[in-house]
Amino acid sequence: PAEISLARFAGFPVERVVYNSPAQDKHVAWEVLREGGTVVVDSREMLSWLDARAGQSKTRQVGRVLIRVNPSVDIRYKKDEEYHWLSAHSNKTGKFGIPSEEVVEVIAGLASLLIDGLHAHVGTGMDHAEPFIKMANHFVELATAVKVQCKQVLRIFDLGGGLGIPMVGEQKDIPTVPEFAAALRPHMQQQIEYWFEPGAALVGKAAGLLGSVTGTKTVRGRQWAIADVGFDKMAFAVLLQLPLTIVGPNG
Repeated sequence: PAEISLARFAGFPVERVVYNSPAQDKHVAWEVLREGGTVVVDSREMLSWLDARAGQSKTRQVGRVLIRVNPSVDIRYKKDEEYHWLSAHSNKTGKFGIPSEEVVEVIAGLASLLIDGLHAHVGTGMDHAEPFIKMANHFVELATAVKVQCKQVLRIFDLGGGLGIPMVGEQKDIPTVPEFAAALRPHMQQQIEYWFEPGAALVGKAAGLLGSVTGTKTVRGRQWAIADVGFDKMAFAVLLQLPLTIVGPNG
């Protein structure tokens, strides 16, 4: 994929490349793994293919494999919104990941592939830290079961991204990255390496969509502003009816 090529071109070593997608190219996944990168596997089918490919390899596994977990624990937003059924990626009816109740069985059935850890993505725009804490504790339970039943030690917990950012005003109830870290720290295990992907929470406020109002019109008593701005840049927000802050030229 272009993202991997761009990362390598920018100078990132393969050890820092994480290939994570529900629509992975299995051959790309194997190459990333063979060269020493990390692959997050979303399905039993992909795991089976990689396991068979590892069995054919004449060299030992260099890269790391994480299993994306679809958790059996209840993950919820603090404030419910109508669009959350689209953005809550860690619910029992979701299509992402391998159900947590199947993880031990799946790992036990692998002949050659070694599993290094677990991954999850609680959702998009998560408005509190509790889901991440629940997931971290859930991973401890899964890792313990894997160690006992499969004799494998999982050393990486990737709690993914999804930490929200204020969309309107201050929204002080959404934790900052330091507040999120402070809430999670008491639940972290010393022997585990924790990974996080707080992309939007780190850089979301640094971006804005620039547009202009070219005119106004009135239709059946309702006034409209005619904006010169690309709808494709706002499709996600508009379709989910997310609240947005509009700032005029005077700030």
